[in-house]
Amino acid sequence: MAPTAVGYWGKVTSTLDWCEENYDTTFYIAEFWNTLSNLFMIVPPAFSCFRSFKTGNDTRLLLCYALLTLVGIGSWLFHMTLKYEMQLLDELPMIWGSLYLVFILGTIAYPHLEQSLLLKLGLFVYGVIATFIYL
Repeated sequence: MAPTAVGYWGKVTSTLDWCEENYDTTFYIAEFWNTLSNLFMIVPPAFSCFRSFKTGNDTRLLLCYALLTLVGIGSWLFHMTLKYEMQLLDELPMIWGSLYLVFILGTIAYPHLEQSLLLKLGLFVYGVIATFIYL
């Protein structure tokens, strides 16, 4: 959607502008409903991260919750501002979080892969290449 208004955060610099009218609901939030809906990507995983820490759950699970919380915060910031820098905070944690989940799921299905330097290196290189493409 083309920018329809300039709000608190100034001119839109992101490469994407979603389906809401910008600053339609409030002067301070570019995409109000997209921003608000990110609370569901922040609060439940943050709470689960806290609970996992308190109960001593597997560190891998705690990190999954933490990464999901980070994705939610990045998405919140992006939809609130529609700034390119915040778009990176939205999309890059999705890539790195997904790579971590691929590693975790792979090692659950095939436990011997947990020691695989090739898998770790391959996922890391993929993440670095994707990051450089974004930048």
